[in-house]
Amino acid sequence: MGQKANKTTLQINKHSFNALTSNSRSFIKFFNFIKFFNFLLLKKNVLIVKKSINFDSSYLYLNLFLFYKSIKSSFYKRKYLIKSLKTSDFINFKNPRLKNLLINCFKNFNFSSLILNIKNINIDLNKKIVVFFYQKLKKFMNNIFIRRFNLFIDFIKISSLYVQGLVSIQSFLYLFSLIFKSLSKKIHSRFLFFIKYLFKLMVFDLKLLNIKNTLNILGMKFSINGKLKGKPRSSTNFIKEGNLPLQSFNKEIDFAKIHSYTLMGAFGLKLWVLKKN
Repeated sequence: MGQKANKTTLQINKHSFNALTSNSRSFIKFFNFIKFFNFLLLKKNVLIVKKSINFDSSYLYLNLFLFYKSIKSSFYKRKYLIKSLKTSDFINFKNPRLKNLLINCFKNFNFSSLILNIKNINIDLNKKIVVFFYQKLKKFMNNIFIRRFNLFIDFIKISSLYVQGLVSIQSFLYLFSLIFKSLSKKIHSRFLFFIKYLFKLMVFDLKLLNIKNTLNILGMKFSINGKLKGKPRSSTNFIKEGNLPLQSFNKEIDFAKIHSYTLMGAFGLKLWVLKKN
């Protein structure tokens, strides 16, 4: 029998990135600009959860949805600036490398101005969902999140924002890789149990809260490939909760994959989420 087709490999991916050009060098420079821009924000403890990049005639439109990590949020909260965060607080356009990338980007694409729109999604957090995840996941603080309380708080916030539909699945999976990369081989089995327990909360228990404006998640699937538990050969582990028909084209399935680089080698992480249409 032939191999079954997977919907995630056949469906048309929806990209908001629009930079069609006949000059390949210009496209590469534009791509490097976006990549370094994301790297610069990560150095400032700011995560881009969604972005939309388009250009029209001589204008470059860059729309960013930013998540400010707990370290930065707590600092600016003491400064009473959490409700009025500005672009200049986190982005330094005097950086020589970023300045050169901006100049080259404008020269190659003939941009006359950059229109930057930034939204802080931390203020859209639903407190009821945050408390729900905190009460259910705090028992993992002593093994999965030991000496990483800020990461635990960020993961709860990102999970809450993802359930609210404000965070992309790629950003959600990125937090999984951050959690896994510093774990020892003795805690790998505990990490898999943590993922399974989280999926049960999102698929089944969260519906009992009856919160409006949240995603109706019908099923979730997670796979990790690598030398789990310190074994000499790599293996693949799957975790699945709910219904997830990968062969149906009429279902709305989100898919993301990422690599997590650890002392025991590289691990491949994949995530599928089925949402109700």
